[in-house]
Amino acid sequence: MRYACLLALLVASGCVASGADLNQLRDGLSTAGAIGRTAQLAMASVTASADVAVCAAASTRCSAYPCTATATITLGDACPLPYGEGAEGTVTVDGSFSAADSATVTSTFVGAKSTSMPIVVVKTQSVNVSRSGDITTVTYTGQDVDTKSNTLAAQQSWTVTVDGKGSDDPTDDVITIDGVGQAAGYGADDVSVSGAQLTPACRLNPVAGTASVQKVSLTDITQDEITFHATCDGKADVRGSTGGTKSVRL
Repeated sequence: MRYACLLALLVASGCVASGADLNQLRDGLSTAGAIGRTAQLAMASVTASADVAVCAAASTRCSAYPCTATATITLGDACPLPYGEGAEGTVTVDGSFSAADSATVTSTFVGAKSTSMPIVVVKTQSVNVSRSGDITTVTYTGQDVDTKSNTLAAQQSWTVTVDGKGSDDPTDDVITIDGVGQAAGYGADDVSVSGAQLTPACRLNPVAGTASVQKVSLTDITQDEITFHATCDGKADVRGSTGGTKSVRL
C-alpha cells in the first residue's frame, strides 16, 4: 500500500518511478516557445514597412542597416503563445539588427501568463535571431534568460525554429524546439529535447518529438525517455530506466 501511494504521488506531481522531475522539461518548452514566437514577430515587424500582425506594433523600424529598433507584442487571442492557452500580457523586444534577417534581441515580459501553463520567462538578453524565407531561427543559452523557475538547469542551450507558413498570421506558425539543459552537481536532472513540435491546432503538449530526463546521483544514473502524444491531450509517454511506460501530464 505504501508503494502504491508513493507511485501515485510521483505521477501526480509530474514524476515517474525513477525520480525524474518533468517540471524542468515543461518550463524549458514554455520558455522556448515564448521566446521564439515573440522574437520572430518582432523581427518581422521592425523590418517591414508596416506591422505584420495585429498584435505586433513596431515603435521604431529599420530602413537601413545596421539599425536598432523596438517592437511590442500584445499577447491574447490574436497572438497566442505556442505552448499554453489563454495568453495575456505584453513583451517588449529591443533589437540590434546587422541586416534585415539577422539580429540580437533583448525581451522584457510584462504580466505574461497563461491559463493552462506557467510562463516563467521574465527577461532575455543576447538572443540571436536569423531568418531565411518563412523560417526564423532563434538561439539562446541559459545565461541569456532570467526566469521565475527554480527547476531550469544552470547550463542550457536552445534552438527554436518558427515556420511562418507564408502567412502574417501568428496563429498559423509551426514551432520546433531542440535543446539541452545540464544541471550542476549530483541529484539534479539533465534534460534533452529533440524535435518537439508546437502546432496551431494544439496549445498543450508538443504533438511530435522526444525528450529525455537523466538524474545522476553518487551511486546511480537513471533516465526517462519521453515521447510526446500526437493527440492534443497535454500528456506524454514516459519510459523509465526500470522499464514500463506511463502516460503523464506535463
